Amino acid sequence: SLGREGPSVQIGSYVGCLVSKWTRVLSGERKQLLAAGAGAGLAAAFAAPLASSLLVIESIERFDAPKTAITTLLAGVVAGGVASWLFPVNPYHLIDAIEPLLPFLSQLKLFLLLAVVISLFGKFYSEVTLYFKQVYTGVKHPAYMKMLYLLVVAYSISLVQVNLTGGGEQFLLEQASGNGSIQIMWVVAMMMLHFVFTALSVSSGLPGGNFIPTLVTGGLFGQVIALILVQRGFIAQENVSYVMLICMSAFLVAVIRTPLTAIVLITEITGHFEVFYPSVVVGGLTYYFTELLQIQPFNVTLYDDMIHTPDFQKQKRYTLSVEIMTGSYLDGKEVDELRLPERCIIINVHRDRKDLKPDGIRLIPGDQVQIEMDAQDIEKLYEPLVSMANIY
Repeated sequence: SLGREGPSVQIGSYVGCLVSKWTRVLSGERKQLLAAGAGAGLAAAFAAPLASSLLVIESIERFDAPKTAITTLLAGVVAGGVASWLFPVNPYHLIDAIEPLLPFLSQLKLFLLLAVVISLFGKFYSEVTLYFKQVYTGVKHPAYMKMLYLLVVAYSISLVQVNLTGGGEQFLLEQASGNGSIQIMWVVAMMMLHFVFTALSVSSGLPGGNFIPTLVTGGLFGQVIALILVQRGFIAQENVSYVMLICMSAFLVAVIRTPLTAIVLITEITGHFEVFYPSVVVGGLTYYFTELLQIQPFNVTLYDDMIHTPDFQKQKRYTLSVEIMTGSYLDGKEVDELRLPERCIIINVHRDRKDLKPDGIRLIPGDQVQIEMDAQDIEKLYEPLVSMANIY
């Protein structure tokens, strides 16, 4: 149960790295090309350039670098345009999202209900995934045997419902298009089977993305809620896909905590702008509730795992490269006068394609400044140091 967006992002970042080497750009610009390549890879996977650019800006860059944001957006537009030309048929456009004709207060009740139940399910999803990861790590078997176990699980699921393997995208599209079963208990069983399969797959550490599997779980959970509402007479059967799309967006917010990306992605890949405003409301409420429930974003969990690996811990010192922007704290300052955090020192200033010794240098916009620090401090010092060189 692995999505195609993970490898696409990885391949895109490799392309950005190659371009940076071939064109011999400045070291500070290399990071921009890596981010742009990652965004372009995601745009190629979904044919959604705006959402893919937002993911890089919102999740990786944290709105810190406007120049990187523009570069990523341009790369995403080009990659998305090429992907749309090569693959003109978008299966998500086949989903009919018919908005229920509800009074204003009834709509608010529906949106509040969706936000609450999705937040609770997101908490359950995150806790179970982390639990499976701990169990998988604790199994004292060779890595190839663990992968073999997962292969057996995938093969067994394919005997029951082959569309649930992979990312489960085909199964979701079948259900959302109205061609699947509408039996509530059957949908619940398939959703839980896919959920457990995804948790096992993610826990294995095998290469792949969790974006599409998360979308599928959120969409199937939304279908369960919608079918219950149909039984209660609150909405009609034709409105089920509408609720599914909103839940897909909100569930991404609950698990990955990138609200802008989730809202724009669903709107962009489906072409249904009628779900945009409900997704904003439900996604905003879900973001607030998940903060109250203290759900840690999945990307943050992966990052924490990475910085605590033995390979990372062996690094004594780490070098961070930042670019000075006009009006920033570092603009116009002499290196000798700067008060940086403890054990942080400027080891090099790159200007006009030349490396300058930092002693006595007055920093100007466009300078690429290399700051050396202890490797274990990168998590807490990254944003403060970048903010000293950038403007918001």
